[in-house]
Amino acid sequence: MKRTYIFIITAIIAAMGALVACHENIIDETQYDGQEDTGFKDIQITNKIEIKDLPNNYEVSDLKILSLSGEETVDIDGTSKIITYEGQFPQILLLTNSNDELLLMARGDFHEGETNEMSVRSTAIALVTMHPALSGVKSHMYYKLEQLVTESPAFLELEEVIAELVENGQTFVNP
Repeated sequence: MKRTYIFIITAIIAAMGALVACHENIIDETQYDGQEDTGFKDIQITNKIEIKDLPNNYEVSDLKILSLSGEETVDIDGTSKIITYEGQFPQILLLTNSNDELLLMARGDFHEGETNEMSVRSTAIALVTMHPALSGVKSHMYYKLEQLVTESPAFLELEEVIAELVENGQTFVNP
């Protein structure tokens, strides 16, 4: 009798689960327009990136910035114009040298015509905000996350460590 009772309860739970799953699939299929939502608008934007905090021994011509749209070179004055996308989520920019070693990073909600900075500070912010627990924050809330990160007592220590590595010409990630 006890086995029959457990079997009936299990069957009822399985049937209810199947009905709920089918119902959700029907709703999802009727709202699906055939295009995957990537979180990016179709418009491309152009930004100017100012690079700061690099040691003097770097050849600017050897540096490149990696973004969603590809790879861009760095001008002699330490700036670069990148083409990227506006979207629902913050984007990441990476500054690498000729050996493809990561030197600096920037993460943010980029908009047309803005001038953004890539520095030790932006690198520290990018490292913290890319943590899986924080990386899902949408663009419209990213400035609040950035503020929380920079107000943390441990943030200055992280900045100092990254500054020391950059000053010594070392990458802060192990390739």
